Amino acid sequence: TKDIGKIYSVSFSPDGSLVASGSNHGTVNIWNIETGQLVYGPFRGHTNSIRSVAFSPDGEWIVSGSYDKTVRVWNIHSSEKEFKLLEGHSGEVYSVSFSPDGRYVASGSDDRIVRIWDVHGQESPRILTGHTGEVSSVSFSHDGNYIASGSFDKTIRIWDIMNGQKEVLE
Repeated sequence: TKDIGKIYSVSFSPDGSLVASGSNHGTVNIWNIETGQLVYGPFRGHTNSIRSVAFSPDGEWIVSGSYDKTVRVWNIHSSEKEFKLLEGHSGEVYSVSFSPDGRYVASGSDDRIVRIWDVHGQESPRILTGHTGEVSSVSFSHDGNYIASGSFDKTIRIWDIMNGQKEVLE
């Protein structure tokens, strides 16, 4: 067997047939769960461990967040180069999540910031500030109007993505 590294994150495809993995080798791999075979990847580009991976709702894209402070979006059918490199975090990226419509990616970092990225680059990234500790987890609501973020500051924040207003759960 080949060394795929330590796995820090996994994510099922929407149809449940594939699993993506992100490793300390800085690679993303996509596996067929019935056969156990690698079917896409390895996706290379990150220069440090991948902490989080997530499928898009249509199953055609993967987003990865890394300790190299970047977020990368990949088309699963092309492991040659990332579709989009998203830079701006000043700290390691701990968590990534696609919006339900696949248009946006949220990322949380140890820079204490949540960023919302337009995958197709039509809008500037939105920056959500307020956490006083590393942002360890981000997730979109099912309607795509809110993001929940969890932090080492012992709070959960619910963000309205349209106006950036937040509610703090302590």
